[in-house]
Amino acid sequence: MSDLYQVVTIAGKDLGCIANKNIKRGTLISQEKPQCTAFGSQTWDSDWIKSVVSSFNEMSTSDQENYLKLHNRFSDVESLNDVQQKELINRKDQMNKIFNFDDKHEDSKETAMKVHNILNIYGTNAFENGIGIQTAMFNHSCNSNAEAVWVEDSQTSTVRARSNIISGEEITINYISRDLPLKKHLERKEILMSIFFFNCVCKLCKNGKVNDKYDQACKAFEKLKNEAEKMQQACLDLPRPHHHIIRRRVSCYKEMYKIAKEQKASHMFLIHKVLKQGLLASVDGFLDAESQELKEEFRRDCQVFSIASGKIHEILHGSPSQVWQKNNQVLGKRV
Repeated sequence: MSDLYQVVTIAGKDLGCIANKNIKRGTLISQEKPQCTAFGSQTWDSDWIKSVVSSFNEMSTSDQENYLKLHNRFSDVESLNDVQQKELINRKDQMNKIFNFDDKHEDSKETAMKVHNILNIYGTNAFENGIGIQTAMFNHSCNSNAEAVWVEDSQTSTVRARSNIISGEEITINYISRDLPLKKHLERKEILMSIFFFNCVCKLCKNGKVNDKYDQACKAFEKLKNEAEKMQQACLDLPRPHHHIIRRRVSCYKEMYKIAKEQKASHMFLIHKVLKQGLLASVDGFLDAESQELKEEFRRDCQVFSIASGKIHEILHGSPSQVWQKNNQVLGKRV
């Protein structure tokens, strides 16, 4: 466990992570390989269930103890709706068939309860690549001060500060960092409840009903997004040249970036939903341009999006991206 934070009980949230000292933006807070992983064609099929249990059994005793301390959103059956309760019963029946558990025998019943708890904890806390126990300790915020990122090269989950964090402040991550930002309060509420079964109580959600400024930003962002997508389709439907259409498409992504940055959207959202799309639009403009002057304009646009992406990548990963560095070197040369 890092000396940067401690895990404590937080009112209304179960466990959470509190900063022990001031943490600068970009600081690596946590890094780990998943201790528990699942395999299978789909969640809760036979292979998936067996793989979770097998992975748990291979964990160290201390990791197993910490794993069992993680939140189980299915433990409070009364909080589940009728559909969720029925699904929970079906899952338990399927698990009993796979492991031949018999509720009539006390030992078998007790073992079944333990295995069901293991599976439900996994279903509550797992990210795409499994459960990292340290990462799972961080609570969600729609406007988080840290960000969890999967690093493919090292096969690890990292958590880095995306803003300066004050000693004593809770460290939070956004559980759906690529898709949740720039959604209105009710949309975020529905998404989080449908996936994670909780009502978010972060500052942004507490002020959601009266935060007209944020809702207006969401509306403006969505309008620009729709316009950019229409411009992209227009390029497919209309004969060349398209540079005047692509110019507006690029402008949309620049305006979207400004809004998203002002509203402190997650870095993953900025890269994948805005900057990457803006770069692709700029490349389309460069390829479509029929004059050297237009090519130069779109080359500069490519460079703007590429440089911004490279800076964010460095905050997320702690070092410059070789890919973005190479892109910037190429784009820095006049064509």
